[in-house]
Amino acid sequence: MLPKLSRGGLLVVGDAAGFVFATGLFLEGMNFAIASALAAAATVQQAHADADFSAKSMARYRKRLEANFVLQDLKHFRHAPTFVNNERLQNVYPELICQTAENVFRSNGTPRRKIGRIFFDTMRGKVPLRTLLRDGWQAGRALFF
Repeated sequence: MLPKLSRGGLLVVGDAAGFVFATGLFLEGMNFAIASALAAAATVQQAHADADFSAKSMARYRKRLEANFVLQDLKHFRHAPTFVNNERLQNVYPELICQTAENVFRSNGTPRRKIGRIFFDTMRGKVPLRTLLRDGWQAGRALFF
């Protein structure tokens, strides 16, 4: 949730405005700070030219941010922190992937099973299917929707 970005004679820019996106998918911050500073400067220049530093005049700042990538990116990736900071994504799933790969490539003198069967056998008892589906939904929201 972003703070109020402007009021009469005041604009909130960069980190102070919460324009940081460091969830592990992307590490954004400096470019948000620069873009918001440029939008703030343009807003202040226009306010100075109009001799109007009212809240209504300063509200142009948000419109400028909505027109550039800052607020669009923050909105677009708003679900990413929930996904990236998921305990299972950080610890459980990497271990399951390694175990599955080991089971796929291991030669133990028995007929080969299909990879899907190996995957579900490896997962059994470690992550319930419902949890896996919920995490998949979170991944989709964070990365694609």
